[in-house]
Amino acid sequence: MMSGEDFARLFEAQYADFDADLALWLALAEERKGPILELGCGSGRVLIALAEHGFEVVGIDNEPAMLSRGQRRVGPDIAPRLWLKLADLRDFSLDHQFSLVIIPCNTFSYLNDQEALKALAAIRLHLMECGLLAVDLPNRDEILTGRLDPYEPVESFIEPESGHPVQVFADQEIDSKGDWVRVTWHYDELLPNGKVRRSDIMNTYNLRQPERMRTLLTSAGFSSICFYGGYGREPFTPESDRMIVLSSRC
Repeated sequence: MMSGEDFARLFEAQYADFDADLALWLALAEERKGPILELGCGSGRVLIALAEHGFEVVGIDNEPAMLSRGQRRVGPDIAPRLWLKLADLRDFSLDHQFSLVIIPCNTFSYLNDQEALKALAAIRLHLMECGLLAVDLPNRDEILTGRLDPYEPVESFIEPESGHPVQVFADQEIDSKGDWVRVTWHYDELLPNGKVRRSDIMNTYNLRQPERMRTLLTSAGFSSICFYGGYGREPFTPESDRMIVLSSRC
């Protein structure tokens, strides 16, 4: 399995050009106006974009290597309105509240139901009255019907620090009830000597249908729960690429 440093390096390079979700987070930030909290901020792809548009943003992550890379990306123009903190989203405590809390890129799906309820309780404590929680999740039905071929790369990119080409492969194990999918991600890095260095990381994604998410959110004291099928807030269907969930503390 790969080290935290290698994962941060490769993950940042893999998603460096991904911006499909940014319009959603920026639109929600414009609607809510106040300070924003990002959970699972990684190396800062989303929160740096928000800070560049003038918003005050706090990001937390439990991986020091990710936060270190993010901190290096924070320029002096946005530093006064951006803060990075080492914390676990299942149990965190900050000294102020937010009008918007966002959880991009499948991060919430790493949590089982017990962990999810703990995280939601912490989030609710950090939301202003009528503050908004926005969660970006995989669509369970789309995952279960669109299995990946372990012999075909799901992505290719150049890791900029080394200049090495990288291909990403995925081995999936899907729960018989469809409650989770366990993915071993293989990063094959082509070295200058022609050899390939493989680094692996395994993640389990908990797959939830809208009714299960609604139950969790309602149990944690959230209301006004809405489901969308993509970053443009289009209607959610079983064929949707994503499941975007918006809910309020009101």
